[in-house]
Amino acid sequence: MRILVLATAARFGGALTVLQSLHTFAVRNATVHDWVFLVGPGVLSPAPGVEVVVDERLQRSRYRRLALDLGLGKGAIAAHKPDVVVSLHNTMPPGLKARTVLYVQQSIPFPAEMNFSFFNAAQRGLATYQHIIGALIKNSVRKCDLVVVQSQWMRSAIQKTVRDDVTDIVVATVAVPEVHVRDRSD
Repeated sequence: MRILVLATAARFGGALTVLQSLHTFAVRNATVHDWVFLVGPGVLSPAPGVEVVVDERLQRSRYRRLALDLGLGKGAIAAHKPDVVVSLHNTMPPGLKARTVLYVQQSIPFPAEMNFSFFNAAQRGLATYQHIIGALIKNSVRKCDLVVVQSQWMRSAIQKTVRDDVTDIVVATVAVPEVHVRDRSD
């Protein structure tokens, strides 16, 4: 199976951590599947069975990223002939022939208790994420084959506002290594 991971926006923080964890998993399982990572520059290194495709243009421009989210970049994805596309962008380009897995970490579009306003200058950026980018995220959630979220709260929020087929929304689990704390008296 050929799996394409779409993560051009991951440069730092949580998104980069998730991407690096997935890359480590891919390297360990490269004999089982072929992996292609579509990322920004300097983020990942290729390995046997794991191809890394760097696209600087998508990372530098919000407009190019928006064009990808609207489906204008699906040809670049289709060129790799994936069987599965995993998007870490919160959105999935429409019109893909492959099965789709969407990782959603952006919670701003989902809480019903808060409604940000475009008319309030302090809230304008949040309103853009909630209403415009949020519409893209919700549309992607509706159309993808599987949604992966970070918490039970996100699963419930998506279930209430967008999608009620609970079996297709899973909460990611994180393996936390055992840590031995040294006694201060040592």
